[in-house]
Amino acid sequence: MPVSFSVGLDEQIRAAGGQSELYLYEKDNHNISHYFSLAMQRTIDFFDEHLK
Repeated sequence: MPVSFSVGLDEQIRAAGGQSELYLYEKDNHNISHYFSLAMQRTIDFFDEHLK
């Protein structure tokens, strides 16, 4: 998926008054292999904050 799609979606959510967190992992691919630990920690933090 192109980064521009994610950026545009983030902007649309915020424009509609919603909350959004967008993290870009520079020079990595869709598998986030270089930033996997960081991405997973952010995912866990999100679930802990919003779904517990």
